[in-house]
Amino acid sequence: MSRFHYTSSQGFAGVPGYLPFVPTTLLRTNNFQRITHRLTLPALVDSGATVNVLPYDIGIRLGFTWDRDCPDTPFVGMIYGVPALGVTLFAKVGQFAPVRFTFGWSQKSSTELPFILGQTNFFDEFYVDFRKPKGFFDILKSGEV
Repeated sequence: MSRFHYTSSQGFAGVPGYLPFVPTTLLRTNNFQRITHRLTLPALVDSGATVNVLPYDIGIRLGFTWDRDCPDTPFVGMIYGVPALGVTLFAKVGQFAPVRFTFGWSQKSSTELPFILGQTNFFDEFYVDFRKPKGFFDILKSGEV
């Protein structure tokens, strides 16, 4: 189990507050499973997000090319109608071992849309215990229960 503290942040609705961000290292590999790109940044742990979301500029930094060998991934909810492509990456969340995740790579940049770990498939791999009144949240790998 790893414990993380809520981060003071300007919310995407313009309202300041505390949000559950976790340090995440994204690893893009080639066909031989060698790492070709590595990027570490905070991800918003969002139990209300249907899918993991990768903003456009982060995908570009990881070497992705829009429309190249990526299936369409329809978004639902608040970002319904935003074009997205499906991409697969390994992600090292906190100190946990890397896990293979699927992301909806959005055409919106990280200034418009956060990098999100959502229900598909972050919450398939990890348990999260949100304790916002205490200022922290715990993450546990699903196989460690």
